[in-house]
Amino acid sequence: MEEVSPALSKLASLQSLDLSYNSITNISSSSALGTLPTLFDINLSRNGLSYVHPYAFNGLLQLLSLNLSGNALHSIDFDAWKGLVSLQVLDLSYNSLTRIENRTNSMFEDLLSLQHLSLSGNRLSFLTSKSIPSSPWVPYKVSFVDFSHNHLESISTSSGFHAVQELVLHHNHIRSVVPGIFGNMSSLKVLDLSNNRIASLPLHSFSVLNASGDHSTLERLNLSHNYIASIEDKELSLLPALQSLDLSSNRLHSSWPERDLSHLVRRGVDINMTDNPFPCTCESRSRIDAVRRNIQRISPSVAKSLTFNHDVNTYDDESGVNVSATISSLQLTNHARILWNSLTCLDDAREASLLTSLSSQVLKCQSSLLQSSPILEGDLIIRGSHWIRGVTPPSLQIVWIILNENEDIGNFRVELQELQDSSTSHFESVDVPFTEREYTFRGINPRRQHRICLKTFDTRGKERPFFPHNSCIISPIRSL
Repeated sequence: MEEVSPALSKLASLQSLDLSYNSITNISSSSALGTLPTLFDINLSRNGLSYVHPYAFNGLLQLLSLNLSGNALHSIDFDAWKGLVSLQVLDLSYNSLTRIENRTNSMFEDLLSLQHLSLSGNRLSFLTSKSIPSSPWVPYKVSFVDFSHNHLESISTSSGFHAVQELVLHHNHIRSVVPGIFGNMSSLKVLDLSNNRIASLPLHSFSVLNASGDHSTLERLNLSHNYIASIEDKELSLLPALQSLDLSSNRLHSSWPERDLSHLVRRGVDINMTDNPFPCTCESRSRIDAVRRNIQRISPSVAKSLTFNHDVNTYDDESGVNVSATISSLQLTNHARILWNSLTCLDDAREASLLTSLSSQVLKCQSSLLQSSPILEGDLIIRGSHWIRGVTPPSLQIVWIILNENEDIGNFRVELQELQDSSTSHFESVDVPFTEREYTFRGINPRRQHRICLKTFDTRGKERPFFPHNSCIISPIRSL
């Protein structure tokens, strides 16, 4: 078929019309489709359509969906939509449109019921305040807009987006995010900015830029496959409704927003940080450990679905610091998952190494580096344990370190429990002054497995938070 037959206008009971995959190059008659009173859906996709008469669809008062995708439209007369007062879905994807507005009007101003607008795969290079219709007197309802696979370099207006709940912008040329633009889209829940050229995220990139107390409604944010090397502190924590965050395949080598990520993890946000090669050095220890440590503070309802296999190795190397030991898996379901198993090291010597495969020795710290390493919060780590040979009775020495000497610590409590199914299993609890960093248990059976727990109390006697790396398992040995 090469044209729309006027005979179609006589099908008074027609409800759906599919003319896709034909050779219709233009709709030149304003009466080609007539005034079909019950026509709800028209599909003209995948033709060679290059021209639409200004009043081609006039009179189709009940039309709900119009598909013009996959054609050769370079421009469309603004009067083409006259009379489409009920149209809810308009698909103009994969054409050659370069503009969708003029100086005074949006192409879509006559579409009072429009909800779903797809313009993917066109040649749009900019948007203006007239691109999406907006008026204080007309309650426009556009809730979904797809601008993917265009040539957009920035989004500099939020006009017309007040009702938009899902905005798709992937595969464009966007280089920066203008503060306040997305935050002022007051209904926005889903934003896809993946596969762009964004290098940094300043404050209020997505959060609300006003003093009225309004909060961002954003629930799902996809920033994968960009060039992001830094994220402004507190930006992510200013998104109270966020449920899913994808930062995979960026350049967050040494600028992970630790506090923000820790905050989101505790809220149960699904975070993907894969393919951000990480510098596996002593200086990185705090970043690796901070996120892992804060995961333990997830609320009990979410923590039920947490699987965290962490085998704490005991060793007495003089300068070894147990950071990641063996992180075999770290998964948080309930819409929250950090995929550590895919994180790699950015290091010439270990270019292909997985972060999860690192032993504690790889992240060994010299004392000078350890003191200068940035610490987010007070951190108590069992450094090692060893049996003292040649003494009677058998003795077990425990050594620990404090990574922040400014913490309020009054004393330590070292607990040793023999692990066996018996009511007579050995248990000891000893309070140790805050100046000490080791303690030796005497009269311990080396042929039994034991658990060591190290607790801290502040100067008021209140017990401080306990984390998994404050305990370790002592494996049995045959002889000393």
